[in-house]
Amino acid sequence: MKKLILLLVFLAQFAHAQTVSNPANQALDPSFAVKSNGDIVLSWVEKSANGVLFFRKVNQGPAEQVPIDKKASTHAEGMPKLAYKADGTCVLLYEMNRPTAASRFNGDLLYAMEVNGVWQKPQYIHKDTAAGLSHSFGKIISLPNGEVGAYWLDVKVGPKGRTLVTATTSPGQGFGEMKILDRQTCECCRIDALADAQGNVDVIYRDLNDKGERDMGYVHSSDFGQTYTESVPLYED
Repeated sequence: MKKLILLLVFLAQFAHAQTVSNPANQALDPSFAVKSNGDIVLSWVEKSANGVLFFRKVNQGPAEQVPIDKKASTHAEGMPKLAYKADGTCVLLYEMNRPTAASRFNGDLLYAMEVNGVWQKPQYIHKDTAAGLSHSFGKIISLPNGEVGAYWLDVKVGPKGRTLVTATTSPGQGFGEMKILDRQTCECCRIDALADAQGNVDVIYRDLNDKGERDMGYVHSSDFGQTYTESVPLYED
């Protein structure tokens, strides 16, 4: 009987499935965020004849268009993402591809904040905005202290790979100075991070050693992302 009930619940989810994107556009890059009040926010990208569009849907509410550059990058490893401060401020993080003769992978990371229902002008999350540099593979999460943490791959400072960095917002403000978490990581792999109510933050990414060998790296914070441990392999294998 229990299995039958679970099956009916599972089938009911499909029976009530609905299309939230515009059928005339190509929809991709779905992502979820959670507000401090528990609201679930679905966001996604749509490619239209006029360029990139970005949408969000809070719980069962209507789809809302979120302002974004029509040329924003949409690759799955660096897709646009949302996160919320405890005060309700919505933070959007997205990539802009800036190819140069030296590399077609160069680009910038920008963020915009929605404060009291009004979207502010996008700004760089990194301080170095010179052409020909690469800032990408961004990840943002809500922190239990009410702020938002960001993680991304920045320009390399060592002989190989890229640099894993982080920055956090502050009350009433955007992101502050970035901090280096690992000076040598894989150049092109996504980052994941999660936080709990006790202030613990775990960041997992693909690391790179001096021999060119790649493995999953891990750093931890126990103070809401203010300081982090040295990088260690995620598994001792």
